[in-house]
Amino acid sequence: MDSALAAEAAYRKARIQFLAEDYSAAAQRYGEVAAQFPSSQWGKEAEYQRGVALWRARRYDEAAAALEPFTALQQPRDTRENAIEDLTDIYRALGQRTKAVTLIDKTLAGRLTTGTRQALIFTKAKIRIDEDKCTSALALIRQLQRVRLQSVPGGTTREELEYLEALCLDRTGKTKEAKALWSKLAQNPTYYGQRAAQRVGEGGNSQPPKACSAAGEDLKTRARNRVAQRRRSLDDPPPSAADPVAELAFMGLWEEASLWLDGTRRPDPALAADLALLGGRYDRAIAQGSRL
Repeated sequence: MDSALAAEAAYRKARIQFLAEDYSAAAQRYGEVAAQFPSSQWGKEAEYQRGVALWRARRYDEAAAALEPFTALQQPRDTRENAIEDLTDIYRALGQRTKAVTLIDKTLAGRLTTGTRQALIFTKAKIRIDEDKCTSALALIRQLQRVRLQSVPGGTTREELEYLEALCLDRTGKTKEAKALWSKLAQNPTYYGQRAAQRVGEGGNSQPPKACSAAGEDLKTRARNRVAQRRRSLDDPPPSAADPVAELAFMGLWEEASLWLDGTRRPDPALAADLALLGGRYDRAIAQGSRL
């Protein structure tokens, strides 16, 4: 077999295990691809994806060691920015908040895409809340509220920012202002609306939402059925001008379809939410679902 085809085939096998959420096995297979095809593009991509798989497997120390080389300036911009976003979350999970903030501040001093810059500012705000430094967090939240938010994985929404703004106000003794914000949010039948309702005692449900319980698989089944209604039949020939999102969904490559849909203009939020859910991009599913 041609070496390029062999590299791609090996990478796709690792990808299948990743999509099946067998992250430790995927990490091992990605490592094998990187070792066997070190000079190919597939081998280099496998090396990066190994770090992502280790992170998903909650093997945080190993994930950090695997991803840190990808933060170097000579790396492609997209790879570097993704690695930095991943690493800040890993450091946060390890309790290494100072290390995370140092990396964020160093990165923010350089040139970045708008979406990555906003995601890093938001992550820094969450770290400051973790540290109970709510005055600092509030300044970062209000910085984000002054701009047009980009919809990106790991990013935030206006509603989430309002909820966290109220949380910071409450923790800094501005209880009246906090309750006013939470009362406003509680009017919305959304995730943060429910959380805000709990804060002000307006009938918020104290039980975990159904989607976050064991009923999550039922939620995925319903999403899969909705996407299936949009797919062409196996008996139908592929169209002459294929829609990449439709074809990826037809093959069951949910995450790839979701990522491709992100790059289209004005994606259908219902389809985007379903594909993100099926592809394991839960933050993206929440962001798109909140628009419905």
